[in-house]
Amino acid sequence: MAKKKVAILVGLGLFLFVSCLKREPEAKVSNISSTPCQQTKATKNVLADRVYIDFTNEGLQITCNDFEVTCDFITVNVTHTFVNGVLNIMQQGSPNQAKCSCFTDVSYTINGILQNEVNVIFINDVQVYCHHGNEGEYRNMEGIYSGTFTVRYISDVPEWWYWDFESGETTLELKNGKYTCEGNPDRIPVGGSGNYSINHQKIIFEDENFWTADFDWNLILNGEYEYTFDGRRLKFSAFKNDVGYYEYDLKKEGLTICDKDAIISQTEYENAPNDQVEIIDMKIEGNCLKIKFSASGCSGNSWNVKLIGLGNYDKSSPPQTTLRLSLDNKEICTAVITKEVSFNLDPVKEYFRLHGTDKLYLNISGKGVLYEY
Repeated sequence: MAKKKVAILVGLGLFLFVSCLKREPEAKVSNISSTPCQQTKATKNVLADRVYIDFTNEGLQITCNDFEVTCDFITVNVTHTFVNGVLNIMQQGSPNQAKCSCFTDVSYTINGILQNEVNVIFINDVQVYCHHGNEGEYRNMEGIYSGTFTVRYISDVPEWWYWDFESGETTLELKNGKYTCEGNPDRIPVGGSGNYSINHQKIIFEDENFWTADFDWNLILNGEYEYTFDGRRLKFSAFKNDVGYYEYDLKKEGLTICDKDAIISQTEYENAPNDQVEIIDMKIEGNCLKIKFSASGCSGNSWNVKLIGLGNYDKSSPPQTTLRLSLDNKEICTAVITKEVSFNLDPVKEYFRLHGTDKLYLNISGKGVLYEY
């Protein structure tokens, strides 16, 4: 009888131990919805500018505007993995057979994911969210920004309350954990200077003269703001003073605007069109890789060109990665057409910055160029 009790206790202990090792059920995707197919071109090039993220009691709410699908799509399939704080989401229209493209706004919920569990979010291999707050991110954010400040008022605020809270131009400098903001001295923001820090998805400004200012403290850039940053564009906002949402939309100076974003995706690398194309020249200017290429065609106006990275990483000196120039060419003409397209390399930089490198040799369809950032 004693041996039987021991066996039962051992079995129970093993059961409890194994139960403790079980992983929690995978977070499920729910409430997927999408708008009808729209022919209008995406209004913003950078994916992060078209993605809106909200952590709710149910989990993570994602809205992605102007998501490109094929014209035959009926729904958008969403799959994901979530490992060590890195959430990888894959979105794809279904069916995905037509040769024409259109755009949809898609939204969905990933249940059971908490804000304090997430470090980085990728959608189709493009980073759209990060809260690292590490030295690499600070260095990447440092610089001078210019753009606009606006107040989005709540509907029940009387007009006399906010007559002087108008939109305006502003500049912001971030350097070595310090910030300086300059604006119109008669309107928001009059300015501010002091320390800034990052805590999760908040950027925090601590003005050094907040309590000693001679002017209205409402005009000073101070406090916590929700922010997004894609390497070029810094946006942050907060609800303030029972008036409305104070919103900043700033662009980093010294960067150029590219025609398209580079893509890091093994699936796209393997399956995207591969019509014949010849690269004539490549050069990097700022964050843009300009590629001059030629192919046979009528005018080249219908060509669809992508720069797609495999996501591999060769630890040589300098490190190397493989990309290819994908051309979808339906033009049946024998003329040789030459074009130049520029690709934003920020997605490449953000993907490989996680590996701790600050330079890469890009092998592109048999050609090469060194990218330092």
